[in-house]
Amino acid sequence: MRKSGFLWVFTALLMPSVLHAQKEKNTEYSTNPLSLLITEIMFDPQPIVSLPAYEYVELYNIGPDTVDLNNWGLRVGEKKNILPSYKLAPEYYVVLSNKTGAPEFSERNLPVLSMEKWALLRNSGQFLALLSPRGEIIHFMTYHPSQFEDALKQEGGWSLELTDMGHACQQDAWHPSIASSGGTPGKENSFTLTLGDNLPSRPVRLGIQDEDKLLLILDKPIMPLNTTEWFSFFIEPSTLEIDSWRYLDDRPWMIEIALNNIIPDGTRFSLSVGGEATDCSGVSLISGTVEFGIPEAPDSSDVVISEIMFDPADNQPEFIGIHNASGKILALNDLYVATCDETGLISRFSKPVVESFLMFPGQEYALTSDGYLLGLMDSDIPLGQICEKSDMPALSNQGSILCILDESQKVLDMIRYYPAWHDPRLEDTKGISLERIRLDLSGWFSSNWHSASIASGGSTPGMENSQRSLQIDVSTVFSIENRAFCPDQDGYGDYLLIRISTGEPGWIGSAGVWNLAGSQVKELSAAGALPINGVIKWDGSDELGNRVPSDYYVIILNYIKPDGSKGRWKEACVVTAY
Repeated sequence: MRKSGFLWVFTALLMPSVLHAQKEKNTEYSTNPLSLLITEIMFDPQPIVSLPAYEYVELYNIGPDTVDLNNWGLRVGEKKNILPSYKLAPEYYVVLSNKTGAPEFSERNLPVLSMEKWALLRNSGQFLALLSPRGEIIHFMTYHPSQFEDALKQEGGWSLELTDMGHACQQDAWHPSIASSGGTPGKENSFTLTLGDNLPSRPVRLGIQDEDKLLLILDKPIMPLNTTEWFSFFIEPSTLEIDSWRYLDDRPWMIEIALNNIIPDGTRFSLSVGGEATDCSGVSLISGTVEFGIPEAPDSSDVVISEIMFDPADNQPEFIGIHNASGKILALNDLYVATCDETGLISRFSKPVVESFLMFPGQEYALTSDGYLLGLMDSDIPLGQICEKSDMPALSNQGSILCILDESQKVLDMIRYYPAWHDPRLEDTKGISLERIRLDLSGWFSSNWHSASIASGGSTPGMENSQRSLQIDVSTVFSIENRAFCPDQDGYGDYLLIRISTGEPGWIGSAGVWNLAGSQVKELSAAGALPINGVIKWDGSDELGNRVPSDYYVIILNYIKPDGSKGRWKEACVVTAY
């Protein structure tokens, strides 16, 4: 499985006044960047390997000063737990656990801090942040079960460890423990790595929070700075301007932007993003441009299902590809995704979500229940075009009918799929999606679906399909070369060539030669799949292999297009005297 440095393991943020604070020994709190780190988490302690059957979070004092943890905070998702007093000396660890689990860690002579209140660590993944008494984010990360690539460890009982404290901001620094006990709470982690530099953050998309408010999403978090040059914004056309903006410290990969006016309907805006923002490693933001506009209501066929991954490989999620076939900006978050029967009766569905997700004309998007996992599949996947919907209906490996509905539950597109629609030449189709060949034709028939190409990695979430075809003019599909030819085997003009350029898989056809009396002279190609690009050759012989007389002949090619429509192409040719 190909992987990219995706955005969801986040670390290290600090408010500007923190950056230049003087360090004092035995201070009540530390405000130095990365002075304390989250270095290990156990979010799924069962089945037990050897450790106590309780969740824990390990902290490590990487700085030179003793830190009193009194009134420090541990944010777990939207909840915040306050830590009691505990003097954490330099280069020492402490385990945070609930008041029931703390005695079991203590019995093993492990340094532990009992928490009166404990917010459960979700097994599906969650955001964690370590906060100073002033509410400053000192260090944070987001864990995910897919970080356990080993199927046995995915079952539970193993911790995640920070393996490179010098690159605490990087996703690749977090790995499953290799300790025989399942983890190393309160001790040095089971192994270390030395990683290279982190990739810079960049803007990936904009959402509309209100009629005069935007939400900028970056592909990784940034560190707040005490400077007016932290971010720079420019809107085109300039009928809108930035009134103010604020950093969201509970989601440090997002910036809320207030505009000086209401966003007008019918205008497509672009926001240029730059400035001096960096991540906690000091890597600068990549400037970029993202678009926004007020979405319109979709009509039937404005949104089409373009791809289906119903049988993903291990550590890959199911997803549905969505294409905006209209000329309008649409709201992807307002759509229902459902499984249904042939009458449109819905059995399972995914509801619209509140957070704005804009779809632009002609663009591809992917809907999935696990955006983190999907983003790991390929470094080419545009992260701003992955929309996560936690309640996505499961896709049956036996085939199903899918439909997309608007807010009023009007069906915008309905398709069906079966595993038998995969290319029969493929020995194994696990991890390979079905792609819609023609977006302007029905998704109801097998002839309009094809397995994604192996060269594309087996799928194309958020990207143009590998097997996509635009509407084709049949007059350009077939052509004749050497219309007048002399098959005398002198090495010059001995063959008539029928050039075929369908530009897409799924065409079926047969070709033959007929004389002017209406009798078939030779079958050139039996009924079968036509090549995307290829040639059919006639050497001037009949069915018995004898040369035909010099005369005019007609080439007839009968074809069936991927949408099931049939046609016939005819062209005259001449066999000249030998």
